[in-house]
Amino acid sequence: MATLKDLKKLTIERFEQMIEIFPLDQIAEIVDEWGFDQVNKGYAVFDYDGTGMLGIEAINDVDAFDGDDEATRQAIRDGIKIIPVEELPDKFPHKWLGWIDTPENRENIEKYTRRYE
Repeated sequence: MATLKDLKKLTIERFEQMIEIFPLDQIAEIVDEWGFDQVNKGYAVFDYDGTGMLGIEAINDVDAFDGDDEATRQAIRDGIKIIPVEELPDKFPHKWLGWIDTPENRENIEKYTRRYE
């Protein structure tokens, strides 16, 4: 388990935010589960329901954002390229900002969308 000394790897901002909500032992558990980089970011790239479509989601355990939209805005500021909503396929049933913009992800979204044609 992460020790108090290990928790110094958290950014000051993240540590201060989390210590207001969680006891130290719970912060250590969250860090053990997610790792320092992802806890510091407060979001991660997730595979949507095992579809291969990758999107940004807030890590609820960290409680850094008021939802995935806010986490996505931070990811964009961090330099992660996101597909603009208007570029998602017309019949794609999950039109929201947060899908990672890579050729592979665009292809997976197209494949998924074909189910709805």
